[in-house]
Amino acid sequence: MQDLLCGLQSPIVMDIKMGIRTYLESEVCKPGEQPKYRNDLYQKMTKVDPHAATEEERERKSITKARYMQFREEMSSSATLGFRIDGQKLEMGFPMRDFKHVREQPDVENRFLQFLNGNHLLWSNCLQKLTQFRDICTKSDFLKCHEVG
Repeated sequence: MQDLLCGLQSPIVMDIKMGIRTYLESEVCKPGEQPKYRNDLYQKMTKVDPHAATEEERERKSITKARYMQFREEMSSSATLGFRIDGQKLEMGFPMRDFKHVREQPDVENRFLQFLNGNHLLWSNCLQKLTQFRDICTKSDFLKCHEVG
């Protein structure tokens, strides 16, 4: 997002990740390699939700990147709405990136309304377009058998 904002004066942007899964398989495990168990991702996950780890993960004190990415999707609105807010920058503000617990539609709506200066009509239009886009992607034969990066 830094490259996108380079040279702009006081940009106002919202970064939205589309899809119920917003990562590529190649990001979590290279072909032919065994998944690696990582303590840093276990720490990140348990910091967000201390009860998220399974008994086996607690004993190992590590998880794979795939497991962490699945956890992240489940904690966000990706799983419930088919998109999530990943970041935003309001006028004269600092970039905000802590949207881990923005999962349910009322939480997403509140963040959008903050971004849209309380414009409910614009929020309705955004939600309608995002929902239409999700529905089109869900029906796409191409997307059923391809990853898009």
